[in-house]
Amino acid sequence: MSDAVDMGLPLDQQLRIEIGKVTAVRTNRKLRDRVVTPAQCSTTERRGYIAKGLIAPGDVAALVSHPGAGKSVLAPYIGYGIAQGRPIFGLRTKPGRVLYAAAEDFAGMRQRVDALYRRHGDTDNFQVVDISDLNDTDNAADLLAYVDEWKPCLVVIDTLAAAWAGIEENGGRGDGGMGGVVAFARKITATGAAVLLLHHPAKHGDGTPRGHSSLNGTLDACLVLDRKVNDPVIKVRLSKNRNGNPFLPIAFKIESMSLGLDEDGDMITAPIAVEAAAQAIVEKRWEDDLLEIPRTIVDALRETISADGVRQPNGDIACDVEAWRQVFYAKRPESTEGANKRAFDRALKVPPGEPGRVMVQKPWAWIDEPRSAEDDFDAIEVWSATADGFIYATPAGSA
Repeated sequence: MSDAVDMGLPLDQQLRIEIGKVTAVRTNRKLRDRVVTPAQCSTTERRGYIAKGLIAPGDVAALVSHPGAGKSVLAPYIGYGIAQGRPIFGLRTKPGRVLYAAAEDFAGMRQRVDALYRRHGDTDNFQVVDISDLNDTDNAADLLAYVDEWKPCLVVIDTLAAAWAGIEENGGRGDGGMGGVVAFARKITATGAAVLLLHHPAKHGDGTPRGHSSLNGTLDACLVLDRKVNDPVIKVRLSKNRNGNPFLPIAFKIESMSLGLDEDGDMITAPIAVEAAAQAIVEKRWEDDLLEIPRTIVDALRETISADGVRQPNGDIACDVEAWRQVFYAKRPESTEGANKRAFDRALKVPPGEPGRVMVQKPWAWIDEPRSAEDDFDAIEVWSATADGFIYATPAGSA
């Protein structure tokens, strides 16, 4: 970045200049050299993976939760599993180097990694680095240089707010805001590594990360922690998974692990993530109520599926959402059209992946029938799409 540094430009502008140099090489090719046919698409080399169906080389992902919900316990667990090539939450991983950049509580992170070491054994593929203000040009350059030298497959930055303290998170490009964070992440992905950013959620609670929309827009995957009071199981839903299953059954518990005694003879402990059993996730989904979806709407869905349902390749029987809407309206002739529309539209806002049996992925709606835990995990191996855009899972090894 010597030219950009010599110009004395802010960090985000320096990064965009450097990325632009790389991009120009690609975009200067003639358009016809970048056009591919369907037949060529079918022979294109498939995407690789780091955690299959979740993180691929060059991805930018985020792990989002409120403070204290467990993201800094889950993230090192994910990274350590990848470093060892150990399956995580039923997902295959490819062993590779993982650089964990701890921008806050470095001492605490060392203890958490110690707990992972004692539970899962050693690995040379995992390193923790104490980083400070990435708004500083020298600090940012040092981290980029080490990434280029060590060549990790995944770089975790914990947390975005601590690493870029004081930035205008609601600012986009050109004003020292979130555009600089995005540009820095893309500089890392240019090496082939994926980036996992730990951040806080937006205030409106839709599962997007806090700050300018440029961050959510660049994400390939966004994992949102849902920690409820008095429930030891912390569920993770994907508000975004651009290239994989948006309904991965991910859940974990936090246990306390002993690391020995301190100088006063008191126990030293550290939190460690432990995967919740897949069957527990499936059973929990059925124990919960229907997320306040009115019974009449559910009955209308069952009637529509019975009359006009179409069996999907994974065995679920789905119906058209608009056909379901009309059946529901017909069951409430006493209500105004506006009241019916508001009630029905509320049902469609159930977040995907939350517990509940009504599933909507337009233009389809269906009932999420219980299946075995093995099916839930096997199904993530192969993902397909029909011509009309319905995404479905096929259990691995099935015809």
